[in-house]
Amino acid sequence: MIKSLDIRGLFGTFDYSIKMPDYGNFLIITGPNGYGKTTILSIIEDLASGNLLSLFYVPFDSIHVEYSSFSLDVTSNNGRAVENSDDAAVSERISLEYVIDNGKESISLKIDNDLISQAKRFCSWSRQATLFDDFDNFDNEFHDNFKDDEISLEKSRMLIEHIAKEQGKSVFMLHINSEINPYRFIPAQRLYSKDHAGDSLIKNSIEIVADKFSEFLRDAYFSFLQNSQLHDSQFIDMLMTGDDAINKEDYDKQLSILSQKVDVAMKYDLSAAFKLPEYIESKGVILNYYIKDTFEKFKTLEKPLRDLNLFDKLLRDKKLVNKSVLYSRRYGIRFVSESDKREIALNSLSSGEKNEILMLHDFIFNLQDGSLLMIDEPEISLHVAWQREFMNDIIKIAGQKSLRVLIATHSPQIIGGRWKDCYDLFYKTHH
Repeated sequence: MIKSLDIRGLFGTFDYSIKMPDYGNFLIITGPNGYGKTTILSIIEDLASGNLLSLFYVPFDSIHVEYSSFSLDVTSNNGRAVENSDDAAVSERISLEYVIDNGKESISLKIDNDLISQAKRFCSWSRQATLFDDFDNFDNEFHDNFKDDEISLEKSRMLIEHIAKEQGKSVFMLHINSEINPYRFIPAQRLYSKDHAGDSLIKNSIEIVADKFSEFLRDAYFSFLQNSQLHDSQFIDMLMTGDDAINKEDYDKQLSILSQKVDVAMKYDLSAAFKLPEYIESKGVILNYYIKDTFEKFKTLEKPLRDLNLFDKLLRDKKLVNKSVLYSRRYGIRFVSESDKREIALNSLSSGEKNEILMLHDFIFNLQDGSLLMIDEPEISLHVAWQREFMNDIIKIAGQKSLRVLIATHSPQIIGGRWKDCYDLFYKTHH
């Protein structure tokens, strides 16, 4: 886990020291165009994923990173940087030096362009590619797609592992890999899916989300049935070995809590309706183990219901015009008119409504708990009114899923009154 990082000479100009947010919290990085917001997120992504070779294409003098179990220093040697506008930059370097210090030992690894080219010739995927492609063209293609997919990320790690092994420092990547955590980087203008020809990708995506909900609900229901069958087989053993009776007051309290759980599960089509028995004093032992057994069955639904409730609440808070949302294992999610209860086709939702559904579904159901979430300029995809609500949603999601959230923005609507949670690149540079 990255705790903090110190960047010196970014674009040959800027020095920044950033403390990363804790789990369940967030940090807003703000500043004018050209001060490096996007580049900082990109560097953090490289450090979080172990894609250290991508740092070859970022213009900086040095980076100091504090991980949970060690520190990493990355120093540029004899490099030159070519800057472009709007935070985009390409760096052509001769070498980088990486130094890990865990308090007991220091491990230094030097990497240059020649070593990278040599390492590629020893990797099977590289040799196979060069059978059909000119090697120089392959180098360029690899550079262009360095961060586009997991395969390229894995290739980057393989190259570093090979170089480290050649230098007798195989333990280097073991340290790096030990600190890799789940993460997600959402680039600017990609918060939502939309192509240049229109909203066809949004249409497809909203239907995919409905299918994903259906799959999610079916999986949760199947796990619930499996857990229920397991406890049904053990229920008679509980009765045979136990003699604790429950009194009416405690039973009524437990029954009220259980009834609420059943109602919520039914809302998402995760439980059928069933009548809960009234209290009979002579059956106190049976009712005691019945109520305990039923609570155990519903434990498997706790996390699915937690996430479903959060999604449902945040979506309803958007005050969708004359629309109610319904859930089912068969169709996943659908909307009906509040006035006449007719079904509303998913593709007839507004682009803004579709975008909200896509975003909430992605953040709540696709992100692992404890992930690092990085979002670049979310305001590009949001209506001003929803920009003001964006951080409220993020805070609730981050708190429930223990996310660490970094947001790069220069939107005052996104920031709201949260300036104490901002790292202002302009202010830090001029003060």
